[in-house]
Amino acid sequence: GGTCNDGVCTCPFGYGDYFCQTVTVPVRLVGGNGYSSGRVEVFYESQWGTVCDHYWSLDDAVVVCRQLGYASGAMAAHKSAYFGQGSGPIWLDNLICDGSEPDLFNCTHPGVGIENCDHSDDAGVECVVTCDDIVCQNGGTCNDGVCTCPFGYGDYFCQTVTVPVRLVGGNGYSSGRVEVFYESQWGTV
Repeated sequence: GGTCNDGVCTCPFGYGDYFCQTVTVPVRLVGGNGYSSGRVEVFYESQWGTVCDHYWSLDDAVVVCRQLGYASGAMAAHKSAYFGQGSGPIWLDNLICDGSEPDLFNCTHPGVGIENCDHSDDAGVECVVTCDDIVCQNGGTCNDGVCTCPFGYGDYFCQTVTVPVRLVGGNGYSSGRVEVFYESQWGTV
C-alpha cells in the first residue's frame, strides 16, 4: 500500500522497510498471565494505548495473537476491560478484522485515535499457546503449551533464576559463604 517516487517508498503506518513489507507496530498484552493473555495495547506516536472493544471479535483477537507469534490463534476475545482498565490514549476503535491481517492496523477502522470509548471498553485476548509457539529455556520441557522448568528456574519460559540465595558468616552484607535454599533447608554450594 505504499507509494514510491524516485526509488524511495513512502509507507503507510505500520510498515517500515524499504518496500513497505515489514510490520513495525508493536503490540503487547497487559494484566493477564504475563505472556499469552491480557489487555491489548499498541504502540503509536511514542506511547502505548489501548484498543476499544466496539465490534471486538474473535477474528480481531486472532490477529493480535498471530502478531505476537501464537500461530494457533486465539481462544477468547474479551470486552469491558476484562483484564483491567488501561490508561493513556485509546488508539483503535470499531475494528473489523477477518482474521487474515498481519496486524490490527490493517483491519478496517475509522483511523488511529478516532474513537468514542473510555477505558471501561478496553479489549483483551487469550491466545492459544502450543509447544510450537514457545521455546523453554535452560533445559525446560514443554507439555500442552506450558514449560516445566528444572530446579532454579521459574518464569513462563524457564529463564528466571528463582533459587533463594544468601551470604552467611561474612563481615557485612556483601561477603560470606554462599548458601541456597532447597527442599526446605539451607545448604552450602
